[in-house]
Amino acid sequence: MRSFSDEYRSGTFEVLRTTPVSITQLVVGKFIACFFVALLAILCTLVYPFTLSYLSTDGVDTGGIAGSYIGLLLLCGAYASIGVFTSSMQQNAVTAFLTGALICFLGYAVFDSLAAIEGLSHSFGYYIAQAGIMQHYQNISKGYIDSRDVVYFLSVIFFFLYMTIQQVKSR
Repeated sequence: MRSFSDEYRSGTFEVLRTTPVSITQLVVGKFIACFFVALLAILCTLVYPFTLSYLSTDGVDTGGIAGSYIGLLLLCGAYASIGVFTSSMQQNAVTAFLTGALICFLGYAVFDSLAAIEGLSHSFGYYIAQAGIMQHYQNISKGYIDSRDVVYFLSVIFFFLYMTIQQVKSR
């Protein structure tokens, strides 16, 4: 959450603007750095599936585990892009974190809750649920990697990166 907000607060953003990198390269670099930190945290958990596989007598569902990891990587990418976006809007890192956490929560839980409201037609509720992150993540975490779900996550990532680029250009 400090990727851009700390640059604004400390005054080093002006130095970044004078470097020979474009705004797009700057935003993508910040996103890759945030995503890499999340990737390192996920890599530390890879010991668990191997341990379960070794200790299990019946074997484990490797498709479900692989799908869960792929879904988790896509979810981290979406959340990292949202975090970079909220950081580009704020000078305070705490405010950027709270705004990012709120957007991530709304994107994950609210659409599914709205779809469950009684009185909505089944097809309308389905489309509301498809607008949220939870439905797509749950599909991938079951081991069923559908191109629609992957395209959804990539669209969310690119949308928030595009919004970040526009926000940084306007500063």
